[in-house]
Amino acid sequence: MRQFLCIGASVFIISTGSTSISEAQGLTGSIGGTVRDVQGGVLRATTVTLFGARGSAVAPTDEEGAYRFAAVDPGTYEIAANLTGFQTSRQVGLSISVGQQLILDFTLMPALSVNIEVLSSPAIVDVKSSSSTERLSSDLLFSAPLERFSPFLLNGLPGVNNASAFGGGAGTANALRLDGVDTRDPGDSSFITSVNYDLIDEVQVHGPGAPPEYGGYTGVAINMTTKSGGNRFGLLLTGVYSNARMAADNISEDVVELNPAVKDTDSIRRLIDVSGIVSGPLVKDKLFFLVGAQREGLLVNPAGPRTRLDIVAPRLDGKLTWQRSASEQLSILFDHTRAHQGGAQPATIPRPLTTDDLAGETRQAIPVWSLQWRRVAGSRTLIEAGYLGYSAAFEFSPIVPKPGRFDLATGLHSISSGYTARYERTRHQVHASATHFAEGFLGRHDFKFGLQTERGRTRDELQFVNDLSYLDYGGAPYLAYTAGYDVAARVDTDALYGQDAWQITDRVTANAGARLDWNRGGSPDRIVYETKTISPRVGVAIDLGGGHRTVVKASYGRFAEALLGTFFYRGIPGAVDAVFYDVTGPSLIEIDRIPASRPYPIDPRIHQPHMDEIVGAFERALSAQTRLSLTAIWRRNGRFIDSVYPDARFTPVQVASALTGEPLTVYQWVNRTESIGNPFITNVDGFTYRSPADAAILSVDAFRTYRSVAAVLNRRLANGWQGQVSYVLAKAQGTVDNTGAGNLGFSSQFETPVGLLNGEGRLTSDFTHELKLLGSGLVPRSGIRVGVFLRAVSGQTYTPLQPIAGSILNAPQPQTVRIEPRGSRRLPWQSTLDIRIEKVMNLGVERHGRLGIYADIRNIFNRGAALGAQARVPNVRIIGFANPVPFGAPTVIQSPRQALIGLRWSR
Repeated sequence: MRQFLCIGASVFIISTGSTSISEAQGLTGSIGGTVRDVQGGVLRATTVTLFGARGSAVAPTDEEGAYRFAAVDPGTYEIAANLTGFQTSRQVGLSISVGQQLILDFTLMPALSVNIEVLSSPAIVDVKSSSSTERLSSDLLFSAPLERFSPFLLNGLPGVNNASAFGGGAGTANALRLDGVDTRDPGDSSFITSVNYDLIDEVQVHGPGAPPEYGGYTGVAINMTTKSGGNRFGLLLTGVYSNARMAADNISEDVVELNPAVKDTDSIRRLIDVSGIVSGPLVKDKLFFLVGAQREGLLVNPAGPRTRLDIVAPRLDGKLTWQRSASEQLSILFDHTRAHQGGAQPATIPRPLTTDDLAGETRQAIPVWSLQWRRVAGSRTLIEAGYLGYSAAFEFSPIVPKPGRFDLATGLHSISSGYTARYERTRHQVHASATHFAEGFLGRHDFKFGLQTERGRTRDELQFVNDLSYLDYGGAPYLAYTAGYDVAARVDTDALYGQDAWQITDRVTANAGARLDWNRGGSPDRIVYETKTISPRVGVAIDLGGGHRTVVKASYGRFAEALLGTFFYRGIPGAVDAVFYDVTGPSLIEIDRIPASRPYPIDPRIHQPHMDEIVGAFERALSAQTRLSLTAIWRRNGRFIDSVYPDARFTPVQVASALTGEPLTVYQWVNRTESIGNPFITNVDGFTYRSPADAAILSVDAFRTYRSVAAVLNRRLANGWQGQVSYVLAKAQGTVDNTGAGNLGFSSQFETPVGLLNGEGRLTSDFTHELKLLGSGLVPRSGIRVGVFLRAVSGQTYTPLQPIAGSILNAPQPQTVRIEPRGSRRLPWQSTLDIRIEKVMNLGVERHGRLGIYADIRNIFNRGAALGAQARVPNVRIIGFANPVPFGAPTVIQSPRQALIGLRWSR
């Protein structure tokens, strides 16, 4: 069933949408405050004006001297307060982010004979929210040497590495939204989007302390808002080029001696990437457009035995934004992309063992659409609604169209990947919410209520070439087997939430609310999986000093995992029996059968997996541009879903450790034939394995914990430079790994007690230390801009694995067991420094625009740290290489120094 993972890493999409609301998780912020005179008296009927790229908006102060802009698109603004008899007060360079609630108070001075505008520094700390968020602004994305596509941008954020966010399941635990469109695969929650950062206005991570409007994840919720047309015509043309001569070699002779399969570097052989964006007004202040196109052609030499991965991905997108009035807005988005990969990684073979012959070919096509509407009623109520969705089709075929072979004794994959697959995905989403600001009842309140309805449909087909795959043993034919599936499923979710930011006093805000998720899954005509989950969230934010510069935050929340098709796929029809045949004679003889024709029963009292979280934070505005945050996080994941066999009985068996020779206790399945036809899908925590005498042997303790403290120093763009430096000290441990598969519900790791052996310890994505520096600056009087990205993190962990013969376990094939505690070994530190140097030339700004010529140098010191290790003891064989790869040998080396040349012209 692991083939369901294919789509997540292979589909490429580009999508541009409005920065307006497009789902209940709003994509706007708000600005409010009070206008007073120098004696502290409130000033009524003051005109407060907000100036942005698509015109201006006005909010007069009320009887209490308060004003409010309820829906402000992310971006940079100016805001001014004006009242006859007083000097105008103006704040410039005001930056607003998704979900940010800025409090900006004005103090107006009496008018003098000469009109003077009083300029003040904009606020950068949200003192009303108890959540902690980090972001990458468009200015930083444009000037820093980051990967060009959105999923990979996440690794530039504190606490996120290899797509594992704050200890969560890598990729699968994250909610990835593009202008509100939930772009995850409803089957396994992996991403299916890849967006050029030239289109992105901001990447924002909502994780620690997020309010109830954010749900369906246990990692982080990632909002990517894209650029939009404004009152000025804009044009951006970009080209990026690289080739094999611009790549270095960072593979040492010691590495090649241990593993000749990594003798070639993981580098770009050819890259030609061209894109263009045109935006502007169709009707000034009313109707705006943005059109973008891109074609990426990429040829790389992947890490490991493969030598060629050829990607061609054309993309086209467009969007209209109709600002019907100052209080109402409608936007329409449509996007389409196609992509082809030659030499693609198959899901059934580990990457370090995949040669060119074992690779495949993929094709995919994805349209995305969105219709979004919002209306501001007065200055206190915001109504939002949207219909959006996408469709995806993905096909995989082997390069060599022959059955594949796998050697049980040596771990050797040979001949072919051996299967064809097709995956189809659709997702329809309708979201609506209402936000209302009220005061007079024990303080001020920001109420928000919303509903979300999603209907997902999936179809997964897999078939072996010639309906057979072969198992060898020590180079000799041993078994053949057949399996496959054609599974059609529905993934339906409905959610209601309510929340309140209750400003008890001018300095204290309580955040409270709850979310109800109702999840159903099954075949198109029958529901087999259903859960209802209530997720409470509470928090407090205290404005120390009352100056909106320093805030202390604390929160508790429960976060339910998204509904994944993998939780119940085995509970619906479509899979066929796995049948094993003896191939040592003249004809195939059936010797074993694992029934799949009867769907797995699902526990009627099953619960949705969830995470409990406690967060404490301190934020301080050190200046008008600089913010320091200190955050402590504790998380615990539980109620994991997987399959078990309640009728199975086991007896202990002693085997020798291949590393030390000491005895290991494994368990033989004594009644396998009688009990294997009675599987059960449930929350595995607390499940007990029993002996033939019905005595308890072991019980499952399925959990994952994460603890961290983080310090982040941000400086937004001012005087030509900007940056972010962060340090995170963390620990991720448990019995369910965070590589992603542990979230999916079909790992089968709990079907026998063998999976519990040495099962608790450090998780794979356990980055004890993490240091990141991301920034850019202008060299004075030179027109040269320099960007840097420094990343240094502890290496991932791994554990020695030993195959145990099927004859010992009473199984048709070997199983691997951990022969040391989980995460007992650790790879060396990963560190890299990327630099961008860009020469910017003004060609007459109004007439000819600006030309930028830049060079990116990745891994400038050409470090070659191992990113993966061969964990099988004592070794593993790779087709085409004479000597086996020993335990502990590097399997993936970080990409070498690579130069890219870029050219972009804008106006």
